[in-house]
Amino acid sequence: MRKIGLSIFVFVVIIACSKEPIEVNEFEINEVNYSLGKLNCQPTIYNLDDFGEFKIESDESFIYITISSFNPYLLDKFYLHYDNDLKSFPLVGKGNLPPGNMKVKINLDPNSTQFDYQIPISENYNELTLSSLVFFDGPHKLRKWVGDMRVNFGNWKYFNYELKNCYPCALISAGNDNSTTLNESEARAIPNKDRVKLFYLDLLDDGVPTNGIFEPTIDEIISNFANNPIGEFKTKYTIEEGECMDSVFLTLYVIPDDE
Repeated sequence: MRKIGLSIFVFVVIIACSKEPIEVNEFEINEVNYSLGKLNCQPTIYNLDDFGEFKIESDESFIYITISSFNPYLLDKFYLHYDNDLKSFPLVGKGNLPPGNMKVKINLDPNSTQFDYQIPISENYNELTLSSLVFFDGPHKLRKWVGDMRVNFGNWKYFNYELKNCYPCALISAGNDNSTTLNESEARAIPNKDRVKLFYLDLLDDGVPTNGIFEPTIDEIISNFANNPIGEFKTKYTIEEGECMDSVFLTLYVIPDDE
């Protein structure tokens, strides 16, 4: 068996109904796209009759809210207020919550059927009190308060949410899939196993731990190269932290020198 060195680039393969008009003077856009890891607890879902649903869940850094509408209704506006407890809410009169006083007031894009919003979690929060108002558009324009707790005065509702890390693995990441191409002679010029391993590690995104596991192993990649040096040499790179793990694919393509 010939000793060979491989320069291997990583292919990182990884809303009761009311006709009362509400004037909205202030809008704040805070849409988010988020990708989370393994779900460790069930989200809390509030059904908004036949018009849609409101889902809330959290990890150690954020509360994630997803609002969805049901056909034929569309989302129109989103209001939200949250604080440590109800006493901190900006109530007026005997206890009404004017939508204009709420922290978050957002005009949603036309034809929206889903909207995502996130709340940063303060270190002092163990539980939050929230109230949300969702406007729908469709056969009838309407609004729905979200929650299971009614107030003594006014026609609004609220709910309490206990913070819990539903996504304990959200922060561990092996990065993106990556790949590269070498000529056969360049691949053969890599002097030893340690340099082959370093070549693959160099394909990892910045900040990814380098103590992960290769599958197939570096030895197996070198052996496969010795048997047939032209082709695809892909390995699955996995990092672990407790019960959490994430993987990417790293790939080296070796082509003949005359290509």
